[in-house]
Amino acid sequence: MSEKTQKELGKFFLVGVVATALDYLLLNLFAVWFRLPVLIANSLSAPLSSYVSYKLNKRVVFEDRMHGQRKTLILYVAIVGFGILVIQNTFIHLLQDSLALTIAETVAPLLGSLGLSVSERTISINVAKVGASLIMALWNFYMLRRFVFITKDETDDS
Repeated sequence: MSEKTQKELGKFFLVGVVATALDYLLLNLFAVWFRLPVLIANSLSAPLSSYVSYKLNKRVVFEDRMHGQRKTLILYVAIVGFGILVIQNTFIHLLQDSLALTIAETVAPLLGSLGLSVSERTISINVAKVGASLIMALWNFYMLRRFVFITKDETDDS
C-alpha cells in the first residue's frame, strides 16, 4: 500500500468516525425516540450522515480529483445510496433479529444490573448497525477511491 493510500485511509477513518457518530445519533433518535421502523430510520439517518461524510471526504481525504464537482456528487450518491439502501439495510435486517438480538438479550440484563436501563430493541438496533457499518466502510473506501475520488495521477499511470 502506497504512503498516499495509507494517509488517505487514516483520514478516511477519522471522517468515518465523525459521520458514524452522527449516523448513530440520528438512527437512535428516529428509531428509539420517534419509534420509526428501523429500516426507515436507517434510510433517513444514513443519507444525512453520508452527506456530511461526502463534504469532509471531498475536502479532507481525497485531493486532486479528476471529476468535476457535479459528476463526483452524482457518482457518490449512486454508490453510497446503493450501499445504504441495499447492502446496509440488508445486513441490518438479517442481523437485527438474529445475532444482534442474541447479543442484546445478554447485554440488556448486564446493563440493568449496573443501573442502566437500555431496551433489548435499542441494543439490537445498534449491534446490527455496527455489523452493517463495517461492511459499508469497506464498500465505501474501495468504491469511492476507485470510482468517485479518482486523482489525475492515478489515471495517467493506468
